[in-house]
Amino acid sequence: MAESEMGGERTEEPSQRRLQEARERGQLPRSRELTNFATMIGGSAALVAVGGTAASHLAQMMRRSLSFSGQTLRSTDAKFNLELALLADGVAPRDIYKALSTPQGVARALAKLGTLGPIMWWTRSSEPAAMLADGRAAFATILNGDIYNAAAQGGEPGIIWDHQLYELDVFGIPKGDPKREMAMDFIRFATAPENLAHVADWVPYGPARRSALALVTKNPELGTAMRRFLPTAPENFRNAFAIDDSWWRAHRAGVTASWQAWQSLRNR
Repeated sequence: MAESEMGGERTEEPSQRRLQEARERGQLPRSRELTNFATMIGGSAALVAVGGTAASHLAQMMRRSLSFSGQTLRSTDAKFNLELALLADGVAPRDIYKALSTPQGVARALAKLGTLGPIMWWTRSSEPAAMLADGRAAFATILNGDIYNAAAQGGEPGIIWDHQLYELDVFGIPKGDPKREMAMDFIRFATAPENLAHVADWVPYGPARRSALALVTKNPELGTAMRRFLPTAPENFRNAFAIDDSWWRAHRAGVTASWQAWQSLRNR
């Protein structure tokens, strides 16, 4: 049985209409390079704020940014930043990568980021939570696992799940592998609802099956209720946007040149 990254369980291939609808919502990665796969949601990036600056929507947060007394903290990579910028600027999810495939679209994303005022760049995923906690940044892009870690230490920032960005971790079986059935047995075990839920009880990743969500409870050590930290919980996943890694493999070199030139000007 295969499942989509949106958590919908199915026993047959999705219809073309449903695939198109998912693409238009930005919830379906376009790369399908492996002959057999089962999806498990990995960490997702969320835009967050602290204190009284918390907002419920990405665009609202971007509009408020110029009034912040602190700085914006963002990943140093073009990936994630450009998608978030266009989403906040009103580009429909289905058109994000079409826009980024043009110099005009990249320029639009960079112009939107230019409205944020002072920007600091993080290179280690642990930095955003620490810099939000000590006031060095007013808001930041951050991985949801680090939000959970901050909450476990008593310093949870406000979270904006609107247009969270997510990627997938997958199990793959090379075509023609003589141990295919053994691998499929493991995949069936690893993606069983109870096992996905057990993983999510420990770390806030996934689960990738709707049937697993109801089985997620509390962290066995800390007693923390895990559902509110899960990127695939329906209330958090409503406007989730799927990062298209196949697009980045094809376009990273050209986009990175524009990104680095823009960063160089910003950092002067």
